[in-house]
Amino acid sequence: MTGTAWLPGWARLLLAVLPEARPAFKQLSEQYSDIAFVSVDVDKVAPVAREYNIRAMPTVIFFKNGDKADDLMGANTVSLKDKVTAMAA
Repeated sequence: MTGTAWLPGWARLLLAVLPEARPAFKQLSEQYSDIAFVSVDVDKVAPVAREYNIRAMPTVIFFKNGDKADDLMGANTVSLKDKVTAMAA
């Protein structure tokens, strides 16, 4: 499974405004080492962001076996942890 966080090129500003997002993403990536956690700069791959209909940042898309399995828009760390836990089961 892959958890992909779609962020703008100015993500440092976003993570500064939402400081709980960075440690939650890092903690989950360490806890679930069998899951690939990837950050994507939407400014650099705008066509791909459009293909996946990224409308809010951050958006996390979960892929399982190469297919989109779920997504989460916004920096709701409780929902992020719940979705990662569910996907890892």
